[in-house]
Amino acid sequence: AIAARERCPLADIGALDATGRLTVHDPLLGDEPIDVPLEVLFGKPPRMTRAVRSVPGAAAPWAAGALDVRAALYRVLRLPAVADKTFLVTIGDRTVGGLVSRDPLVGPWQVPVSDVAVTLADHRGLRGEAMAMGERSPVAVLAAPASGRLAVAEAITN
Repeated sequence: AIAARERCPLADIGALDATGRLTVHDPLLGDEPIDVPLEVLFGKPPRMTRAVRSVPGAAAPWAAGALDVRAALYRVLRLPAVADKTFLVTIGDRTVGGLVSRDPLVGPWQVPVSDVAVTLADHRGLRGEAMAMGERSPVAVLAAPASGRLAVAEAITN
């Protein structure tokens, strides 16, 4: 079915069954030119072992006295999580196709800061999809595993 949908030629030349053997059938001659156990092809791969140890991160103490508020503000506003995303969205591509239910522009001034998009599957039904991104790169500097957990949680809850 997939080959027909993709218009890709397909030839059914064999079968893999629960016996653990690869068998190729030849319908023209009526025999099986290939009949081999999978161990011949794949062997017995060695078990993977990992020796891992955690190293606690050494965070430098934060000195608030040396903080330049203007520089800190510019650094925060440049993060994709809080920045204006006007450069990503133009008026021409907001609702191409007519299936956009919720675009990234928010509020009375239509500022593109939303981190979720909702599109419809068709023009008549009630099905569709919601797409969200989780992005926690600032947290990754301090704790990479926590950053991954937060990004997944944000993508799910958006």
